[in-house]
Amino acid sequence: MYSRIKLTKTAFILLLIAILFNSCSSDDDAPSSEDSDYFLTAKIDGVDFSGDASSLVSIQADGTDFFNIKGISSNGDQITITLISPTATGIFPMSNETGVLAPRTTFSIPSGENWSTHVLQGTEIIGSGTATVSINDDTYMEGTFSFIGYNPLDNFSAKVITEGKFKAKKL
Repeated sequence: MYSRIKLTKTAFILLLIAILFNSCSSDDDAPSSEDSDYFLTAKIDGVDFSGDASSLVSIQADGTDFFNIKGISSNGDQITITLISPTATGIFPMSNETGVLAPRTTFSIPSGENWSTHVLQGTEIIGSGTATVSINDDTYMEGTFSFIGYNPLDNFSAKVITEGKFKAKKL
């Protein structure tokens, strides 16, 4: 009887060890090789920004009036590029017309603050920038961007976004 209890305890301990090692595997968290093909990077006031490849989204690709490309960094900061859909290849200046919602770009932080190229100051839209789409096929869109965004809730403070690059999968 004593050996049966000892055998049961040993089997139980081995089972717990197997469960522990199996649940600690990091393979599930690794991005797929397909996800690593997509990116959104830039410099924000000279500081590197990189959207996590798994968070990079292209929403409503050519299915609505707008095409949104969004990259979210590990700390929750995000850059969103909004283009008019359907989008061809070419250079797209950010809109400075009231009542026109795209093209535009925005840099946002988790606290809710936003710096956008489409900000009304008095009677004028302030902010400037361009997005260049160099490749646009059935599966992804690739290009570059830069912009100066303004935050109307912070006395129209500016953020300068340069050296922006993206490759976004169409959903």
